[in-house]
Amino acid sequence: QGEREAIEEARNAKEIDDYAKRQVGLAPKATKRKLEDDRDSEKQKKQVRLLEDKSESKPGSVEPLKANDDDAKEGSVQRSFWLPSKAPEAKKIVADASDRTVQCQSSSSPHPLKIKDLIAVVFRTLDNGEKLCPSCDKAFTNSSKIDVLKRCGHALCHRCVVNFVEPASACFVCQKKMASKDVIRLDSDGTGFSGGGGQMVATRYDSALQA
Repeated sequence: QGEREAIEEARNAKEIDDYAKRQVGLAPKATKRKLEDDRDSEKQKKQVRLLEDKSESKPGSVEPLKANDDDAKEGSVQRSFWLPSKAPEAKKIVADASDRTVQCQSSSSPHPLKIKDLIAVVFRTLDNGEKLCPSCDKAFTNSSKIDVLKRCGHALCHRCVVNFVEPASACFVCQKKMASKDVIRLDSDGTGFSGGGGQMVATRYDSALQA
């Protein structure tokens, strides 16, 4: 009994001496590493004992953790989109019945087109391919305002239609009778300017700060 107490006292003294050396930085590196490993292992043992105590007191407390781990693994598999079994299924959507009539998209409001309503436009064309107004001999450009007469198809500039066709109620080229409703304006493709060939959208901004 006395020998055991002496050994215990010597061990305690050695631990106190090692602790004192460790505090002042005199302990060898191997001793420091061993002490740190022992301390980490002791913490792990305490955590294991704590979990075991909780599991004994509440039998269903550890199982949800495992279930969550399984769910996480399953979720990672579901994100693997290249697996055919995990690929998302396409939902069935009933598509709207499409309109099978041919629509004109050039005008501001699309309208149906019919072959019987089409008009062959007759231009006065030079040998080099340039198109002119048959009345004033002015060349047509993408900025010109061109009117087409519905009954004969002749294309004239808008100024000549106003000055000659509408007052006479007849085509300037073939002299066929015309009415105001028979004049069709051709839409232009436009120019480099914002309002050269079609509609302009203007937005007004009021200054918030005024001097």
